[in-house]
Amino acid sequence: MAEYLRSSKVAVVRRFLDEFKNHARLDIVDETWTKDCVLHVPGFQPPPGRAGQKEVGKAIFSAFSNVHVDVLDTIVEGDRVVERHRAEAVHTGEFMGIPASDKKVHWTENHIYRMQDGLTAETWSEVSFHDLLAQISGAKSSTA
Repeated sequence: MAEYLRSSKVAVVRRFLDEFKNHARLDIVDETWTKDCVLHVPGFQPPPGRAGQKEVGKAIFSAFSNVHVDVLDTIVEGDRVVERHRAEAVHTGEFMGIPASDKKVHWTENHIYRMQDGLTAETWSEVSFHDLLAQISGAKSSTA
């Protein structure tokens, strides 16, 4: 039974990651997140609820094309799913004031998802923006 519960939590997170990030499907948020979900994203104050996650997606997809995520680690403990992934994309639009560079870039993300009734209810996110900004601005990156 424990493995089934673990797998069902991971399945929701993986479905979200694949559809949202790899296929730019903003509407998958409505199927995988609670209506009143809460996002904690350093440096970004998203609107409350599902609209916040969709705003995050719009910001990424307007600045980057061909986004592809590879999951590196997944850990489940209680109602939390911890996931770490590496993303690759092409910088094709303005991002944080930096115009499109058409550079292929990469970054890592760490997320803690709190699951509730088979959906994501809350998430805490950390993204390697420093390395990403270094790649698109021409500065030296610590992971390049």
